[in-house]
Amino acid sequence: MPKLYYPTADELRGDQPLAERVWFLRYQHLLVGLANTNEGRDLLCIDPWRKVPYPVVAVKYNCVKFYLGRYRGRDWWRSDFRVGAKWGNVIRYRWRAIQKVLDKENLRQLLAWPPVRLPNGRLVPVLAGGTHTTYFPQPDPETTTVDGVLQRNIANPGAAWATLRAGAGTNAFPSIVTAEPFLQQAATTTDQYTILARGIFLFDTSDIPDTDTKDSATLSLFGTALDNGLTSAMVLNLVSSNPFSNTDLTITPNDDYATARFGTTKFVTGGKTHASWSTTAYNDFTLNADGLTNISLTGISKFGSRSDHDIDNVAPGGPFTANQQDHAQCRFADQTGTAEDPKLVVTHTAPTNFIPRAVVF
Repeated sequence: MPKLYYPTADELRGDQPLAERVWFLRYQHLLVGLANTNEGRDLLCIDPWRKVPYPVVAVKYNCVKFYLGRYRGRDWWRSDFRVGAKWGNVIRYRWRAIQKVLDKENLRQLLAWPPVRLPNGRLVPVLAGGTHTTYFPQPDPETTTVDGVLQRNIANPGAAWATLRAGAGTNAFPSIVTAEPFLQQAATTTDQYTILARGIFLFDTSDIPDTDTKDSATLSLFGTALDNGLTSAMVLNLVSSNPFSNTDLTITPNDDYATARFGTTKFVTGGKTHASWSTTAYNDFTLNADGLTNISLTGISKFGSRSDHDIDNVAPGGPFTANQQDHAQCRFADQTGTAEDPKLVVTHTAPTNFIPRAVVF
């Protein structure tokens, strides 16, 4: 019985398939870039970074080549050969997914820049971000880390801003579901204030390998409410913190509210504007170099939240009428589950230097 043959759109255009070796050579720069991402290694069936922490420098239809580093004045390489067209077949079977990700704009989003320069001068794009690890403070009863809010809250007629800022704390909330880590309230008397709050967020990041590089990090708070009653817009920022205990917040006998327990170096360049605070989703604070330095690879990473008015000791202004305040409210670790908890996401990569224990020829 005769069979009907329908030419494909490619055939109708007169397209001809490339020889396998030619195809891998022509698209080598894109394949190498893809092979140096987590997603690409999974898609191409290449050992993951945690198992083979070396950059891929070549992908052939039957071979993947890694650069291991320099040792005793020599460059070292590893090639993973397979019988047959291992990676040629992988790409054929997964062509739709690979074709999509090889789009230059899609691939660019997966890669870090600038690329690594090999000893021979060749540039190799590397994994964007490495390992992503997420940390949360502990809910009550805390055994390792705590989060919460500290306040100085005084009655009208209030106090001058500098006095309110530098005074002793009056309230500590170490076990709370929802609160204001950013809060400042004016009194009914001109140039006087009644409330200032600061937040504490501790994370146990000791499981990050000591030898890893901290590439980037984001601390996120799930917003639930916002009030903007003062004329001088509040800017939200993160600093270091140092409560007397890693598992509790107090004002007596130790005052965790005191300015001495908080840093003044701003961990978010430019801060986060009060108006941009989401009340239904996470608010991300991308840490700058100082913020990354504050992340401990051996113990607890301790962060605090302060407004720029608080950090810089600049009064926020009025109006000086009843209960006029700026605040940004969020969830804390005592919220059920972790879907809305404060979280710290750290991106870190293992070193790629190769130190062989034995070389067999």
